[in-house]
Amino acid sequence: METSDCIFCGIVNDPSQSEVVWEDEVTLAFMDINPTNAGHVLVVPREHHTALTDLPPETAAHVMRVGQRIAQGMMDSELNCQGINLLMSEGAVANQVIFHSHLHVLPRYEDDGFIVKAGDGGPKETLAQSAELVRSALSDS
Repeated sequence: METSDCIFCGIVNDPSQSEVVWEDEVTLAFMDINPTNAGHVLVVPREHHTALTDLPPETAAHVMRVGQRIAQGMMDSELNCQGINLLMSEGAVANQVIFHSHLHVLPRYEDDGFIVKAGDGGPKETLAQSAELVRSALSDS
């Protein structure tokens, strides 16, 4: 399914609009036009899916395999990155801006200023309550 107002569907239909680094029958990977760092790549499924939870499991696995391959290419390239972050956001509150599922492959450089910050934990009771909510939802599906 494709949506006419989706920028990523437009790129999938006309890859000449982007700098493609990888393509196969399931995915297209191209340079992000608003990169976090030099070398920032997006891996998108060719079929329009809004978010990770909307992707068929086989497609999600394939997107991750391509992300892994792109990450290895980055590490082996003359980008000279010291690390990689893989990031997939779901929903506006998670900073998803384009609602076509996509995986960010972010090359990381010392002192690049990009921050992925974990919380400071929380009470064990909160962890147990959250775990029970997730377990319950998983058993219902």
